[in-house]
Amino acid sequence: MSHHASTVKRCSLKQQREQLERRIALERQQFARATQQWYGATAGFDQRMAQLAAWKKPLLVVGGLLLARQLRRSPSKLLRLGKRVVALYAVGRNAHGMLNRLRNR
Repeated sequence: MSHHASTVKRCSLKQQREQLERRIALERQQFARATQQWYGATAGFDQRMAQLAAWKKPLLVVGGLLLARQLRRSPSKLLRLGKRVVALYAVGRNAHGMLNRLRNR
C-alpha cells in the first residue's frame, strides 16, 4: 500500500468519525429538547399527583373508617371491596414509581 493510499484512508476514517460525532451531538440535542417538551407537557399532571400525595394519610384514615363501617354492615362485600382496594393501590404505586423514574432522569 502506498503512502498516498494510507493517507487517504486515514482522512476518510477521520471524516467518518467527525460525521458520526456530529450526528451523535445532534441526536443528543434533539433528545434534550424532547425531554424538556415532555416535562412541560406533564407538569400539570405531576403537580396534581404531588397534591394527591399530600392527602395520602387523611384519605387512608377516612378509607379505614369506611371499611370498618362496611365490615359491620356486610362482611361478604368486604372481599369485593378488598380486591378493589388492592387494585387501586397497585395502580397508585405504579404511577408513583413511573413519575419518580421520570423525575430522576
